[in-house]
Amino acid sequence: MTNLGLVTDVTDDDYRHLLQEIAELIATAKNLELPDSVFLLNMAYLDLQTKIHRINDEELEAFSKIIRSAVEPL
Repeated sequence: MTNLGLVTDVTDDDYRHLLQEIAELIATAKNLELPDSVFLLNMAYLDLQTKIHRINDEELEAFSKIIRSAVEPL
């Protein structure tokens, strides 16, 4: 039986390999016109990128606020 809660020795290369696989799935989902799947896969992609670059939740939230303020009408 596999313990799904146990993560051991995951490297940045492991994450990068997974990112490549997710990117391919995103392209496939786009070709199949599955916008909800594209959205969810993009969320997974972003999550892995934050792990690779060691961006914590607070940093991501601060960045998101800056972006929102730049694109929302005043």
